[in-house]
Amino acid sequence: MEIVGGEENWEPNPKASAHGPWYGGWWVGVYGRNFGEKTADLKSIEIGGVRCRREVWLSDTSAACMVPKGMGLEQDVQVETKHSTGQLEGRFTYDPPEVLSYHPRNGAVRGGTMVTISGRNFGHVDTSPVAFLAGRICLESFWVNDNTLLCRSPPGVGGSTSLHHVD
Repeated sequence: MEIVGGEENWEPNPKASAHGPWYGGWWVGVYGRNFGEKTADLKSIEIGGVRCRREVWLSDTSAACMVPKGMGLEQDVQVETKHSTGQLEGRFTYDPPEVLSYHPRNGAVRGGTMVTISGRNFGHVDTSPVAFLAGRICLESFWVNDNTLLCRSPPGVGGSTSLHHVD
């Protein structure tokens, strides 16, 4: 079995790689050869050693994977069928959460200021994110949507902001 990378348009392209949000739940096409003659021939698809949430056999040369939650660059994609296993090395990357801005930029030294954090890849559902301001954990973090979090600022002095996800 041979696996080749697929882009969002699901056209075969052996030099392609795929990427998307860390929280998964979206579909990616996987292309290759000898994926089997019928649905029952496809046993599993994994990204970075984690099984896809759902797998769909499409043909002897293609399948689809609902991407699992994960983190990391250059993950391997593995397809297992009834008769063989194939692997595409280092062609999938999870996009991490990214902070683009936050406001207000100043608050009381004692903390407690509600800060709006804007960015991307915070999750399309509430993923219970944990935000940090100036290296200190927020007193409370609230998910609003994929692009917005709220943070009740910790006590202390200024610094940068970052976002961590805790399952």
